[in-house]
Amino acid sequence: MEVSITTADIDDARDLFLLAKDRLLEVNDWNYSLKGNFRISLTDAAGRKQQRSARVGDMLCISAGNNEGIGSEMWIYIRRIQYDFFPDIRSESISMLLETTHSPSGNGTGKDNIQQETILIKREGPTLTAHCNAGNELPEEDDDNPNAHLNRDIELHPVLSIPQHSLQQLLSDLIEDTGEA
Repeated sequence: MEVSITTADIDDARDLFLLAKDRLLEVNDWNYSLKGNFRISLTDAAGRKQQRSARVGDMLCISAGNNEGIGSEMWIYIRRIQYDFFPDIRSESISMLLETTHSPSGNGTGKDNIQQETILIKREGPTLTAHCNAGNELPEEDDDNPNAHLNRDIELHPVLSIPQHSLQQLLSDLIEDTGEA
């Protein structure tokens, strides 16, 4: 799934990208986008709630609010957070690789059924895009653009497991121009 906006000029896009990067890392603020249907909490590896930006090794706890989509509680591990800059094409991206995991208590997903999903925010010239799909779509060191590993053929969300309208709203809110930039 992708959502894009185009700003008036590249300077506005750079400012908005910085804001979107912060929004991606402020996981507890994602609840605004989910309108009470789900509750997302950032926790450390032991399951203790955190009031800070996300870090590699942290976990997300997603719980359903109005009997939507998922079971009572789902745990997600932040495997990687990566910033990439592509000066030749005036582009940059920030990505978060998410992975299913068990709860800190040890219940839930085992090693045999781990799924991955990537949220990628990229700026290409004056355009910002928020992309989310199954698998590891992070750019690699040799890549010359942030799209090298994006899969747009099929749309799967095995990690977040929230309805598409909720995910689309979250992605839109990450890159929304609210005049704060």
